[in-house]
Amino acid sequence: MTESVTDLARPSEFRHLLKRSATAVILIGVALAALYAGRTPFWVLAALLALVMTGEWALLMGVRPWKMVVAIAGMAAFLIFVQPMIRPIDWISIGALAGGAAAVAALSLSVRLGFGLLYIGLSIVAIMYLRDVTGIQLTLWTLAIVWATDIGAYFSGKKIGGPKLAPSLSPNKTWAGLIGGVASALLVGSLIIVNTELPNWLIPLSGLFAIVAQAGDLYERSWRRSRPARWIDAGRDLRRRDGRRRRCMSRKSITILGATGSVGSSTLDLIDRNPDAFSIEALTAYRDVEGLALAARNSQAKLAVIGDESLSGELADALSGTGIETASGAQGICDAAQRGADLVMAAIVGAAGIRPVMDAIEAGSTLALANKESLVSAGAIMTRAAKERDVAILPVDSEHNAIFQCLDPTRPERVERIVLTASGGPFRTWDREAMRAVTPERAVQHPNWSMGAKISIDSATMMNKGLELIEAAHLFGLSPAQYAIVVHPQSVVHSMVEYVDGSVLAQMGAPDMRTPIAHTLAWPDRMETPCERLDLTAIGRLDFEAPDTERFPAIALARAAMEEGGAKPAILNAANEQAVAAFLAHNIGFLQITGIVAEVLDRYTPPAPGKLDDVFAIDREARRYADEAMEKQAA
Repeated sequence: MTESVTDLARPSEFRHLLKRSATAVILIGVALAALYAGRTPFWVLAALLALVMTGEWALLMGVRPWKMVVAIAGMAAFLIFVQPMIRPIDWISIGALAGGAAAVAALSLSVRLGFGLLYIGLSIVAIMYLRDVTGIQLTLWTLAIVWATDIGAYFSGKKIGGPKLAPSLSPNKTWAGLIGGVASALLVGSLIIVNTELPNWLIPLSGLFAIVAQAGDLYERSWRRSRPARWIDAGRDLRRRDGRRRRCMSRKSITILGATGSVGSSTLDLIDRNPDAFSIEALTAYRDVEGLALAARNSQAKLAVIGDESLSGELADALSGTGIETASGAQGICDAAQRGADLVMAAIVGAAGIRPVMDAIEAGSTLALANKESLVSAGAIMTRAAKERDVAILPVDSEHNAIFQCLDPTRPERVERIVLTASGGPFRTWDREAMRAVTPERAVQHPNWSMGAKISIDSATMMNKGLELIEAAHLFGLSPAQYAIVVHPQSVVHSMVEYVDGSVLAQMGAPDMRTPIAHTLAWPDRMETPCERLDLTAIGRLDFEAPDTERFPAIALARAAMEEGGAKPAILNAANEQAVAAFLAHNIGFLQITGIVAEVLDRYTPPAPGKLDDVFAIDREARRYADEAMEKQAA
């Protein structure tokens, strides 16, 4: 049985709140120990935090490594200058900080880097001043307010949710989180004040501090989102080893959902060839611990997540000592999608990718979509969410990527129709009687493309092209009648856009998924790839023919589902996934796949989904209908 989309519904948030709280308690404990141990230990802790924050600020700015070194060196020099054994915190210290920040800005040619140094340094000055002048109690109150605000906002936002606070700046921030953070700060601040000698007028100030803290967090997140997720001209050309010139590219952070599959592996290959252009935020896989651990080590990922929770210990052991964070389970995959990477490559196969894809959209990350099932099952919901958050969806499928490159989205009225090409699969010329005896081992042998088992079977039945019809309708917004399919066995022309004046724009290239993947990674620019270059003279001829819906009824089923809309596309996808899994397990025959899908579409007619939970319910029920149909055929 395939993994249902409902298997990736969110589990309880309690363990995540517990982990967050425990981390905060440990850090507060360390801070308290340093606070009571004396001025020098407290300065050591503050200095370490300042250096870490300076490095994080430099990463946030996307500066070159040498500029980060300059910033950290400048902060280190300031910290030595205000070391307790040398001098107290005074106006001379602040002047030295301002001078150091200006020097860093001048040396690095980055005013923002200098500003960050000044901001962090002033924060350290403030906390040291609190410790020296006002005493331990006020410093304790300040640290506790920050902790309470963070925990209260996190818990309230996750448990209550509700209206977004500022979706254009930070899609995950809610009014419930803001209120919860303020309430927690007031509670904790009051408890400290009534049990110490601090004045009562600090109680309302606790709430004000909480608002300021969350405003600062909102600003940071908005700044992260405003960074250009694109290639930029850094003002100079760099020489490649082969002597050719290229533009410098800002280092773009990437999360890959489904890193050990064919699309994920191809993405990692391209990133490995461009280490100065990309960094890996997170990688996920479902069961391939060895492949995930190897990819995480090679790419220096910050996080690796294995979907099967029973393998969490094995993954932790495989990455022990690397400094790479590990997690597991459905929530771990969703958390990876929410980390706010510049771009999320959504390459999880099947409807299991729906929830993480939506999480990536809600986090505001640019979405490179290789998981067509997300739009097939929940297209209206996904595209509406992306529009609300101004998130770009970049299609990775070769056909949709080709259309994306040929289409002028600002003038859809100029488009006559969109033509998706299909290779025809391994059985393009076979009759149905010959296909009746097809085995899974034979069906996964695609003549042109290297793909995973499920997608290869979909290509063999041509259901893959049917699903792509529905995906295209959500991506490009034309009427169902404006989409056509043509069989093109060489897989050189990947799709075409026909305009009202009769012009046809086609995107061509060798059949290598690294080409469309590279387009999404570099968008809106281009990047070099090792893909074979197209030689039309060597190919000699290009063939095109109409699809045979008698031998491949999956196309007609998908078109009917697209035209009817509502819940039908989600039913089509769920029933197909269940039937394909049964075929791969040798439980049903090849020709039974589309028969089972047709039966489920006829029998199950729920209302259209309005939210993701509705999609999950439809998915679950359609799979149950498919199982019943297979049991009936086996009887």
